[in-house]
Amino acid sequence: MNQAPAHTDFAWVPRVHLCQISLFIALEAAWTSDYNNCIVCLSRCRPVPISCLRLVRERGSGMYVINEIRIARNGKWYANGAEMFRLQIVNLFATHLERDENGGYYIHLGQETHPVVVEDSPFYVIGIDESKEKLTLVFQDRQEMEITEPVKVYFDGDVPYISFKWEKDTKLSRGTYWKLSEKFEHRGDEVYLVP
Repeated sequence: MNQAPAHTDFAWVPRVHLCQISLFIALEAAWTSDYNNCIVCLSRCRPVPISCLRLVRERGSGMYVINEIRIARNGKWYANGAEMFRLQIVNLFATHLERDENGGYYIHLGQETHPVVVEDSPFYVIGIDESKEKLTLVFQDRQEMEITEPVKVYFDGDVPYISFKWEKDTKLSRGTYWKLSEKFEHRGDEVYLVP
């Protein structure tokens, strides 16, 4: 199998084929100048297929196959060890991330799923949106969490976590933790983030 270099991008994919091929073929085309056309076409395809996650694209005489999608400890997404740079792609997958009864994670789009390896927590807060009137946390995957009521802060050693979709599923970056520290309130043995 050919391995795609970690620092380069996938080849352009013609719009006409986007409804018949893997979601990943279309999305990884995001690294090209034709990205907007790809996304426009994708938005018209229902349901959006991801069954071809295993077979992403033909390239010359070989195939590029995605065997693993992984979320690293710093919240960055990887496909076969290559970082996924396009935040539109990462955000799409993150918003469709689900968890099974055994605590495993997977992307669920339409009728199809694909497992995701999570090294620590699936979500990672990298900052605060200062332009919003209400306290709004910004994630590595560009999701946002508006804090309108006290949120419990969990600690694993000295690493802080909060709950977004599931309990203790979101890690706070060190910088964000210190920015939020003045909003922490101790209630007995527990700590809460109070907006």
